[in-house]
Amino acid sequence: MTSQRGSHGRDHEQSMLKRTLALLFSRFARVVVLHRVDGRKNGSHANAAVDTPWRCARSDIVFIVRSEKECGEIAFVALLSGEEVCRCTVWTAPPHPDADIVPLVSGRFMLGALSTTESERGKGYASALVEEVVRVMFDRGFTEGVAVVWHSNAPSLAAFGNSGWQVLSRVLLVKPRGARRQIRIERRLRATFTFKWTERHDGH
Repeated sequence: MTSQRGSHGRDHEQSMLKRTLALLFSRFARVVVLHRVDGRKNGSHANAAVDTPWRCARSDIVFIVRSEKECGEIAFVALLSGEEVCRCTVWTAPPHPDADIVPLVSGRFMLGALSTTESERGKGYASALVEEVVRVMFDRGFTEGVAVVWHSNAPSLAAFGNSGWQVLSRVLLVKPRGARRQIRIERRLRATFTFKWTERHDGH
């Protein structure tokens, strides 16, 4: 009974904190920036093209590049018996999501918008797709992949960590209501801190 009351108390406190933050800030984000660098000597999917399927060690699923836009947005998909079970979007050029958190410099791609069909979750399809995405992008000449994950998303952080991704930095973004600029505080892996005001041009 005590543990239940304690749990309800913590939930109430978290709910109150979220409401307070929503009143004070139009944006409040705590995220972890992960990255992975190319440590291989050679690859095998350098010419992966739209709708050209390939397989990896897992013979039950097939991978394809579903679409590739001139703006640098690429959609990768994992198929099971011809049906889409997982999708991952990659950006190679701005504008891209989370541009105010991590920029896309030369040689870097951003991995994001990873989703798995609800009935197929927990079967390793997302991890397998991410591995193939990274392999293809490295084969295309990119040298670093980055991803932005909410600090409280323990499953995603664990999945990336198990796949060889490392923490690059931890970022806090806050924008007080009524302010024209937001505050960005970053803690790099080597425990150095940066603090600066940043402009947003998305109407927020």
